Order: sequence, then structure tokens, then C-alpha cells
Amino acid sequence: MQDAITRKKAREFESEIVSRIAIAGASNIAKRIGVNPSQITRWQMADGVVKKASALL
Repeated sequence: MQDAITRKKAREFESEIVSRIAIAGASNIAKRIGVNPSQITRWQMADGVVKKASALL
């Protein structure tokens, strides 16, 4: 049961992060942190940083 709750919370975090990236714009975020906009796109892929970080939160 706890695993299901943890996975649900991770999906909620992931959704929130992806939504905020969409609102702010990948290009703007990339400029702010000094990376190429394509890097932000890769982070959002199924096995990317956003999903992994969400699981840690």
C-alpha cells in the first residue's frame, strides 16, 4: 500500500514539474540555468531526470 502511495506522490511531483516547465518555457529555463533547450526536453523524457528526481522527492 505504501508503495502505491509513494508512486502516486511521485507522479504528482512529476506532473507539477512538467507543468511549470511548460508555463515558464523550456528556452527560458535553459537560459536561466545555462544549458541548451534540448537538454530540458531530454530531462522530461520517460527515463529522464524529471521522473527520477520526482521519485526522490
